[in-house]
This record gives sequence, C-alpha cells and structure tokens, in this order.
Amino acid sequence: PRRRAKRPSMTAQPPTPPSKLPGRGAFALAAFFAITPPAATGGGLLLAPLLALCGLFGAPIRAARRSQMLGFLGIAVLFAAFASWIAITVSWSTVPRPEQAIEIGAIFLTGLLFVASAAAGDTPSRKLIRAAGVACVGVLAAALFVEAVGDMPMNRMAQPTAETGMLMRNPGKGASVLVVFVWGALGALMGPSIREGWKWQILLVAAALMSFQFDMAVNAIAFLFGLGGFILGHAAPRFTPIFISGGIALWMLAAPFAMPILITALRSVESLPLSWKMRLEIWAFALARIREKPIMGWGLDSVRGFKDIASIGDFKFPAAPLHTHSASLHVWLETGAIGAILAAAAIIGVGVATARTLGAHPAASAAACGAMAAVGAIWNVSYGAWQEWWMVVPFAAAGLAAAARR
Repeated sequence: PRRRAKRPSMTAQPPTPPSKLPGRGAFALAAFFAITPPAATGGGLLLAPLLALCGLFGAPIRAARRSQMLGFLGIAVLFAAFASWIAITVSWSTVPRPEQAIEIGAIFLTGLLFVASAAAGDTPSRKLIRAAGVACVGVLAAALFVEAVGDMPMNRMAQPTAETGMLMRNPGKGASVLVVFVWGALGALMGPSIREGWKWQILLVAAALMSFQFDMAVNAIAFLFGLGGFILGHAAPRFTPIFISGGIALWMLAAPFAMPILITALRSVESLPLSWKMRLEIWAFALARIREKPIMGWGLDSVRGFKDIASIGDFKFPAAPLHTHSASLHVWLETGAIGAILAAAAIIGVGVATARTLGAHPAASAAACGAMAAVGAIWNVSYGAWQEWWMVVPFAAAGLAAAARR
C-alpha cells in the first residue's frame, strides 16, 4: 500500500538566522559622534584624543576586504611621506618640538583608521554611524543655539572669569565643526535623490544660522563653500571630489605667489574689519619669511620663535602668532616647497580615493565634497596647519561621508 506522506508539523519552525549587529568599529565611531557636541561647543580640545582612541579601537583589521585596505594603503603612503618630512624639519627648527611631529603622525594614522572603519563597515554598521552623525549635528546645532541666544551659559559655567571675546572662540570653533559635519548628516538623511525627505532641510537651516554667530565670518564663508561643494558633488559625484581636492592642492602650491596679489587688493578695501586687516599683515610677514627659506622651510613650529610686532595705526600685535591664519602659508613657512608638494599630493590622493569609493553614491559624494570645500575655506583664512583639534575634523567628516553610502 502507498505510504501517506507526513504532514509538516505545525509547531516546527525553521531556524531563525542571528540578527546582524553593527561591528566594533561602528560603535567606536558612534561614541566619537556622541561626545563631539559638548567637546566642540567647549573649544574642541577633546576631539583629537577622542578620535585617536576611537580610531584605534575601531580599526577594521579583520572586517575590511583586501581591495579596500589596498586603497587606503596608497593614501596612507602619501600621508606617511608628509608626516616624515614634517618630522625631519624638526632638526633645523628654531623651536624644536619633536613631540609635535609625533602628535601629527599619530593624528594622520588614527584618522585614516577612523575613515577606513567607516568605509569597511557593513550595512548595519553604516546605519549606526549615520544615525550617530545626524544626532551629533542636531545636538551640536542645538547647543550652539543655546550659547548664541543665552550669552554662552555653558562656556561661562566652565570658565566664569574668562573675557567675553576670548570665551566666544569656544562656540565659534564648535560652529566651524558644525559647518563641516552638516554635509555628512545631509548625505545620511537625503538618500539617493536630493528631493527625498525633509529632515535634512532643518539641519541645513540650523547650520546656516549658526554659521553667522559668534563673530566668526569665516564660518559663514565656509558654509557657502560647503553648500556649493555639496550641490556640485551630488550633480557630478565622480568629478567633483577630484575638482575640489585639486583646487585646494593647487592653492597650497600657489599660495606664496598668489597671496601678494590678494593682499594688495584687500588693502584697498577701507571697510575691511580689523581682524581681516590683521590677517593681511600676518600673511605679509609670513610671505617675507617664506622667501628667505623657500625650499626646506624654517622647520616645524618655528613660527613660535618669531617675535616681530606688526601695527595698524596705533594698534600693535604679534606679526607671527602661534600660526599664520592660513594652512597653506603655514606649511610653506615651516616645511618649505617640499612639504607643500607632499601636502598637495596627499590632498589630491584623498580626492581620487573619494571619487573611486563614493562616485556611485551621489549623496555620499556630495557629503564628502561639501566637507572638503568647507575645510578648505576655513583652513586657509583662520586656523593653523597643526592645530590638533582641527586636524581631526576632516577625518571625522570623511568617515561620516563614507557611512552615507547605501
């Protein structure tokens, strides 16, 4: 007789595959973005050690594919060459500080590990990093809003005896971080089309408003540069990263030759604010020192050794403060043409790697392009080349852009 087939048991269920959780690197990067808002609002000094710890802890040694690691190896070689030359210049610096060269090399290494962790992450990992980055930008914008309308209550609580002008630099630095990070948050929220979603529009308006606060016009300029880079990056995701990085690298090489023309043009503007008139004098002094040692430079941190005084009318100030308020001139002054060429090569390498990695993802490429344009604008008129808290910002922004891939 024919055997009757057994009916499947109503209680037996196929085994459920284990849920895919984010990797270790994603949690490390999320921790960085979680702590960034208070750290940036307070002046950003915590950002460098924080990124170093998160970059080392989240290093994707096992998770990354060989092709990804080879791509980052090429970038690492360029940064290693630049860091090595920086260290060599310590030997003839008038203010030798070998620990500064070690810090720069450590930031390059851990920053690249930070970006590699975001790029190598799987879908759940990138989703966690995106959520942390968006939350970071939202909370940072809210904290800066409180500082702007409430006469800096958080900073005054931490430094009750500080002078207002000096204290305002802390949230001003936080606004600089915001106008760089916001493009990664927009790329994370936007999706494949620029017309999708609405939350990114709120963050965009918030960043725009905060860029005009704290008496730092450079943040508003950087926001406009970042907005242009973001739009171009979304429209041409493969071309724009190379275009922007090439422009920044070209200015790095041309700064000593183009800046005299810019200084002459700006000096004719009578309504120029005092802070910008001071910049012109600082740039002119730096250019004079660059012409004295154009090839090898004066050595790392040598700008600290100049004690010259500049003046605008009766107002006197150091002609060479701790930095030149231009990363390009700073690199030329202390590491010479050799350092400028190595820095330009590393910048172009970043643009090429961005185009190859994110070229097929318009929102992610736009995030990277917006951050690059904002960093280039701020770095060439405001902060120095070796300020640790600011050096980590481009690496963190690159990690957030890499996580915007879908």
